[in-house]
This record gives sequence, structure tokens and C-alpha cells, in this order.
Amino acid sequence: MKNIWAIILYSVCLISCGPLPNNQTDTVAYKEELKSREIQIVSEGKILAQAEAWGDSICQTSLGFSLRYPADTANNIPFAEKEIISAYQYALSVQESLIKNLQLVGEDSILYTLPHINSDSTLEIQVVWLSKKQVILSLL
Repeated sequence: MKNIWAIILYSVCLISCGPLPNNQTDTVAYKEELKSREIQIVSEGKILAQAEAWGDSICQTSLGFSLRYPADTANNIPFAEKEIISAYQYALSVQESLIKNLQLVGEDSILYTLPHINSDSTLEIQVVWLSKKQVILSLL
């Protein structure tokens, strides 16, 4: 009788301890998930470097849109692009080299521009608007 009570007590203790180890939650996957949710600090330099790389690749595949000066000087061009055109015009007038440009616009956008002088001496500017959030997510 004592043996039966001992077996029952032992069985109850085993059952109360929970499932066997092979049925437990995968702690490695759980820890990786927690680590991926940690707040990470990304510097503005890294964000802009990634945005520049994206802008370069987008302009190489011609997925951005282009502005041509003097043809595209109509009033329907947004203010940021007008400012870029006038800056590149000034650079041409003082015979400076035309270089690509990155600008943070507001809190959530990055403007990438890449100027070219065409064979007909018109200024063509490739313009790419990037989401700052998407650039940051690509760094994580």
C-alpha cells in the first residue's frame, strides 16, 4: 500500500512539473525575437549613406523621375525641386561641378538628386524621393 501511494505521489509530482523538455517553448527563438525588438540607435550618417546607395541604384535603373531645365520650369514643380533646379543653375553659371545631393525633407523624407548635362546642353536632374522609415528599416 505504501508503494502504491509512493507511485501516485511520484506521478503527481512529475505531472505538476510541467511538460517534458522536448515540448517546451524554443527559448533560443524567443530570445532572438526579443533581441530583434530592442530599440536600436542608427546615426544620421548611416541613414544618409544608405539613402545615397539606394538613390544611386534607383538612378542607374532609371526608376526615378527626371526634370529638364529649361523645359521643366513650369509652376507645377514642387518647391523643393524648384530650389534644387535653381541651385544647379547657379552652379552652372559659376562653372562649378555638378554633384549629387541628399537632403532631409521634413521628418520622414529624403530627397536624392543626380544632375547630368545632356548632349543638347540641357540640364537633366534625376529626382528620387525616399522614405526615411524604409531606409532605417533596411539598416536593421
